[in-house]
Amino acid sequence: FIAREKMIDNVCMIIQGALNNKAPVEMQEKIHPLGVFDGLKVIMSESFDVQGGFDDVYRIFLVDTPVGPYFEEYLKECDR
Repeated sequence: FIAREKMIDNVCMIIQGALNNKAPVEMQEKIHPLGVFDGLKVIMSESFDVQGGFDDVYRIFLVDTPVGPYFEEYLKECDR
């Protein structure tokens, strides 16, 4: 469960960085190694562009990761 906590921390950091117009690759040194997963590696690549919106970020985090259900539950609660 510690790994999932670190995954969530990494995802939140990337989203916050994107909101501040920072490319995910700029935050590479802040990523916690226990929270690394395949989708995170895709987002951390230099070719990934967050400027186009959050559709890809949303899909990678909510569909392709083990922490997706946590974010999905949070977003559902926010919509109420």
